Amino acid sequence: DDENSKSSMLTLQKEWNEKKKDMPKDETKPRPIVIDEESEAKTAAAKLLTNPSSVTEEDKVKAAEFKAQGNSHFGKGEWAEAVAAYTEAISLQPLDETYYSNRSACYLKLDKNQEALDDAVICRYLKPAWMKGCFRLATARLALGRYEDAAVSAWEGLNMDEGNSELEALVTKCIKKGRKEHLEKTKDAKK
Repeated sequence: DDENSKSSMLTLQKEWNEKKKDMPKDETKPRPIVIDEESEAKTAAAKLLTNPSSVTEEDKVKAAEFKAQGNSHFGKGEWAEAVAAYTEAISLQPLDETYYSNRSACYLKLDKNQEALDDAVICRYLKPAWMKGCFRLATARLALGRYEDAAVSAWEGLNMDEGNSELEALVTKCIKKGRKEHLEKTKDAKK
């Protein structure tokens, strides 16, 4: 058995070395493990897109009514009530990105930053070319102190809507906060 195992291992090693010759150099090096803090939301979005539920016209009408209620609560600063209304809208029409976008904004107001990020990720997956999804993703990442990721999201939105002053300001804010954090870490490391 030891001889068979050794022989199998040598064969696999030869096969790997042959494959390695044809690979670009960077693919043969070990890669760092990356923890994706957005993986659950990405999985949820993928499930929504691959297994869409059927939505009736009645569902769409009711969802729009809940959205209107959510918008009214949002306008009054009633964040929790707005979240509840948008959640109802999502339960009726789960593929409408605006419901996730609006609920994400409410979660930020409630300092529920991870929930805001989750909704922003789903929003972006549902409508990738929508500038507002980039904005929501950037603001949620910014609230979580993920400045570089926030700047990238804002920049992507700016590429969709050139000259958008809100996104320009957001990119600048993310970069400034990221620089400040970096300088503080560098300063602390020197102590």
